[in-house]
Amino acid sequence: MEYRRLGQTDLHASAIGFGCNRIAQASSTGERRAVVSTLEQALDCGINFFDTADSYDHGASERLLGSVFRSQRDRVILCSKGGYRSWPVLMLDRWLPAGLLHRVRPPRLASRGRGTDRTRRHSFTPRFISMAIEGSLRRLGTDHLDVFYLHSPPAGALGDDALFEILARLRQKGWIRYYGISCAEGATTEFVLAAVQQPGISVLQMMVNPLASVDLKRILPRAAELGVAVVGRQPFHRGTAFGSQPLAGMLSEHKERTPAQTLLRSVLQLRGVDVALVGMRSSGHLAENIAALSGPPLSADDMERLYAGTRTR
Repeated sequence: MEYRRLGQTDLHASAIGFGCNRIAQASSTGERRAVVSTLEQALDCGINFFDTADSYDHGASERLLGSVFRSQRDRVILCSKGGYRSWPVLMLDRWLPAGLLHRVRPPRLASRGRGTDRTRRHSFTPRFISMAIEGSLRRLGTDHLDVFYLHSPPAGALGDDALFEILARLRQKGWIRYYGISCAEGATTEFVLAAVQQPGISVLQMMVNPLASVDLKRILPRAAELGVAVVGRQPFHRGTAFGSQPLAGMLSEHKERTPAQTLLRSVLQLRGVDVALVGMRSSGHLAENIAALSGPPLSADDMERLYAGTRTR
């Protein structure tokens, strides 16, 4: 496994990170055992970067990670996110037995007037974020998060001094070691550039792949210049990259790797990307992703062709 220093932090993360969005969605005991085995195998193979959020399956993802790694906390980098408002979950989390909360589904907020469900389901007040971090620590069974992200914040949150003051205070308190921003899928290039320049930010998470709709040639050098680590998620663009022409054709040219391995390798080769975050639920997925690190790197010409069609906004 290859390890990279995360920006200017003292964290050294595996180049491939484990995305934990759906690890708690196992519908049977057998599936859950397979997921737990995959997490353990990932650690044995050298993956030490695990990324989750309090909103993933209403906290069940955090609980599962906590149960697997509680006795090996010093071997893993635990990252979580907060900002999705789910008051029923926050309140019930204090009283329901472990393992039961993920069965409770808070009611969907009705759309009224202007705005969207998504914007109304967010909260980035200092009090809410403090509560969110406290809840994540409890579910993960740890006394600190290595990285905490604001989860898809709107542009207005970037200018809220009180929000970043509470993050700095919780860092001083030892609840979080570093904090950053996880950008929404629809984030524009200008939003990402504003986020990466936010004082105090150590890590930026964003979609990185040839179909990403942001200007990587502007963002990645700027992040590197500021010493901000970049975690690139969704390298496969939710699987649509393999059906997109001419990208799919270019990926199939590399016979020494599968298309997924070629795409993952390309993300890992982008200068300025520290970690490529991949969702995995089986040992097969794990083995294929790790194999992307083997073999010769893609040529400069290959990289230029793969990323030439990136749409930007």
